[in-house]
Amino acid sequence: MSNSSRISPETLLDTLWPGFGLFSRLISLYLHIDLSLYSFYIFSITIFWVFVTFMLPKLLHELQHLFLHYAASVEIMFQDKLYGQTIRWISNHCDLSQSRRSIAGTKASYIAPWLWKDEDDEQEEEEEHRLVEENQRGERGTFQTFWQYFQYLNKRRIIRYTPKKGELHLFWYRGRIFGLYRQATSKGDNLWSAHMENIMLYTGPWNQQLLRELMDEIQEESHRQESNHITIYRGMKQKCYEWVPIARNLRRSLSTMVLDHEQRSTFLTDIKDFLQPATHLWYRKRDIPYRRGYLFHGPPGTGKSSLCFATASLLGLDVYVCSLNSNGLNENGFSLLFRDLPRRWSITLSSLLNELDGVGAKEGQILIMTTNYRDRLDSALLRPRRVDMEVAFDYASTPIIQGLFLAFYTSNGDEQSNRRFTPAEIQNYLLHHRENPVSAIAKATEWVQKAEQSLIELAK
Repeated sequence: MSNSSRISPETLLDTLWPGFGLFSRLISLYLHIDLSLYSFYIFSITIFWVFVTFMLPKLLHELQHLFLHYAASVEIMFQDKLYGQTIRWISNHCDLSQSRRSIAGTKASYIAPWLWKDEDDEQEEEEEHRLVEENQRGERGTFQTFWQYFQYLNKRRIIRYTPKKGELHLFWYRGRIFGLYRQATSKGDNLWSAHMENIMLYTGPWNQQLLRELMDEIQEESHRQESNHITIYRGMKQKCYEWVPIARNLRRSLSTMVLDHEQRSTFLTDIKDFLQPATHLWYRKRDIPYRRGYLFHGPPGTGKSSLCFATASLLGLDVYVCSLNSNGLNENGFSLLFRDLPRRWSITLSSLLNELDGVGAKEGQILIMTTNYRDRLDSALLRPRRVDMEVAFDYASTPIIQGLFLAFYTSNGDEQSNRRFTPAEIQNYLLHHRENPVSAIAKATEWVQKAEQSLIELAK
């Protein structure tokens, strides 16, 4: 091929960049720079820019499509409890929380339109408790200073970052590459349904076992975070009847429940015996439906619901609450809610229940019914195997009043004295205040401190 038939870089540049020849002549005329000497470099840069701008995105898209086609994957549905666990894990993962395209918000997700505490809420509560303690010790100055900072803490929220929806985000896990894709599935205009999405996790087909281990790790991490909490669900009608989480509260200790000791002990012994694996086996061998029903009845405010939550805290069970007075809840919806309950979880109902032990009734559940008016219940509801034990709650007796008084005014555990006193010592102290019981209570701490100091001096 002759030299005259070759296409010069200037010609190619003028083809790729119309007007380049005119631009080159103007630069040469006014700046005395001959761009033809740099035409090869300009041509190379132009080709690279075209490749990066137009060709590379298409190439990456095809490679992504090929990767997703052959990759091992799992899909996590929005309605599943695993979704909330996964989205919180994502917000704490370094690679994903620092994604180039992110969603910023004060909540990692909208699992439900109701209160759902996460670890950020707990950190903020701990900060508030610390602030209150400092104020009680006089370390926060005037009330105005304390209150302004307290209000600042209430308004300040920790910002959480999660990867943008509709894009594939890559991250590393145990030295292997993984992909995450958030697929929006919103089909409504309310807060909850507008944020509905499914989460897809991808990895190479040879890493399928590692993908399952990742899911186990997400669940285990969530379990550690929630070990001191119980989740409260309420049966509600969305597009269908389902259990919706409405709160996640700290476990309540039974020691804070001031109830009749024998009554509480009998109930707890019975429920613990029911949950024993040997008891389950005993029921199965005899073809007896494995269920347990309790009825708490008594005036309002006597501790029925509190005992439910304290018992769930003791046993590490979540609570499912349902009321037949709920709007839109019919017999079919009620049946669907019960079919969807997990095994061995406690349920609290606030009104009359039907078909508790009918054909198809689910086993392995603890049913607790509460009512203020036992005499208004149908006798069919109270028959054995529907209600296996009744616990009556009454107005506070003298021992309960005393227990409540001590619960309010006894010092915290770390402030209590390890010093033991004989009845004679206590009697001698009380004799000095026989005419003034209020003074005896007010000066009790001072007396204990003096007794401890005397004991220390004698030991020297």
